[in-house]
Amino acid sequence: MKEDSMIGPGGGNLSKEAPQFLKAFSRANSSEERDMLAASIRESRRKRDGWQKEHDGRMGEKNKLVEEMDGLRGEIGTYENGNLVTKVKDYLAYRAAKAKLEEKLGPLGLAEESVNSSEKEKPDFAEARELLDGFYEGEKKKWADAGHTPEDIAENFSEEHLSSLSVEDYALLMRRFPGEMLTHVTRQGIRDHAGSMWHTAGEGNFQGGFESMLEDGKLRSNLGITLKEHEKEAAMAKFLRLDGISSREEALHKLESKFGPNATSDNGFADDSAVHFAAEQVMDEIGRYLGSEG
Repeated sequence: MKEDSMIGPGGGNLSKEAPQFLKAFSRANSSEERDMLAASIRESRRKRDGWQKEHDGRMGEKNKLVEEMDGLRGEIGTYENGNLVTKVKDYLAYRAAKAKLEEKLGPLGLAEESVNSSEKEKPDFAEARELLDGFYEGEKKKWADAGHTPEDIAENFSEEHLSSLSVEDYALLMRRFPGEMLTHVTRQGIRDHAGSMWHTAGEGNFQGGFESMLEDGKLRSNLGITLKEHEKEAAMAKFLRLDGISSREEALHKLESKFGPNATSDNGFADDSAVHFAAEQVMDEIGRYLGSEG
């Protein structure tokens, strides 16, 4: 079924626009049903076009009569407003115009009756709308009950695809896939607590992590945040905690703790260069899950 067969009378949609991922799913899994639906909609459109052609003809006939009668009334008015010489000269034309006007009253009445009758017979296409709505309701259930592969997840959960969905479309998308929750926490407002003595940076100060996230449109790791907020050299010094170091030995010790074999998961490079998430809970009291420094 081509997408244009979803178009209803007057060019409007027969139902609410279905998201593209549901259309693609129905094309792949319900081709026979789509073809049957397309045939029904084409028949509805054929009836619409036939009615519109006939209705336009009736309207054309009525409008032609109205235009002719307006012309005759104009001739009659000119005669009636003229002087005596004009009235004598054009008397026969005046009588002919009045006769023609009288003759056209009957056909005009019939034409108006025909147009009114046509309006009452105008198809409302309710059945086509119901068929299309019912089809997509069924497709939504099929979508929710369908299995999924890793490839399906990769295709449907790309940043580009998710950003194109409305809230309603996202809710429909999630009906097919596992409902486990991943959370990412950032700091916004005054940091009034610290869940670990090792993660107290910025405590008592205002934090704007969420506003920055909205402005940037991305989730960033500690390293990503540092590179975004500082010049590269200063950013790396800050990230490696080398700003303020006074000796080569102290700097080497700092680097060893971050990149060496004894680096811990809490302060190693992998930890600081990753965006942190939690599963099935919001880790708002343990600093290492906050996804930003401290």
